[in-house]
Amino acid sequence: MLIIISIPVFSQKKINLGLKGGISQSNINLQNNFFPTIIETSSLNSYNFSIVSEFINEKNIGIRIELNMIQKGYYQNLNSVGSNPIEVKLFSKLNYINFPFLLQYYFLEKKRNIYINLGPYFEYLIKLNNQEIPSDINSSDVYFFSKNRDKKLGYGLKMSLGFSNLIKNNSIQFSISYMYNFSNILNFNLKSKSTPDVSNINSLSLSVFYLFQIN
Repeated sequence: MLIIISIPVFSQKKINLGLKGGISQSNINLQNNFFPTIIETSSLNSYNFSIVSEFINEKNIGIRIELNMIQKGYYQNLNSVGSNPIEVKLFSKLNYINFPFLLQYYFLEKKRNIYINLGPYFEYLIKLNNQEIPSDINSSDVYFFSKNRDKKLGYGLKMSLGFSNLIKNNSIQFSISYMYNFSNILNFNLKSKSTPDVSNINSLSLSVFYLFQIN
């Protein structure tokens, strides 16, 4: 849920401050480009919370800066060893502080409005939760983030499409957002046909906002 306070400054400009919350679904692209290999993964459902600031001019154009607490991750699909192998899914959950810097545009001058934003983000890993590897799974086939090997800092691109509905002095907003990491989260020291050289996470989020406006 997002609470925004709007304060007009200068020539009909306004500053918006608030909070938002939502749910996310993320997955990872694990593959080796030199030795064409795709490693099977599944999506992981999680959550996100944000502090938002917005600076909008009289033409409904501005910037949005967010401070997000977001969990990303994935399941890796594996087969156990032995005479009767079974499929096993192991999760990797990564909690980030995420900083998007977005160009924001509102299309309409009406109570019901549509907006879009787009821009880069940077993020830093603050918590890691990798599922324990069972004894019947070959640990060398599991590709999880390692604090001793991989970089905690990442970057990518975010874009959102949203709907805003004004109710008296308040409004309700809904948005759908997509984030794609350009940085690889896994960085292996030794390259081989069995290790991925691409490891980009992508996330799809649905968020709900409740806005208070003060003119």
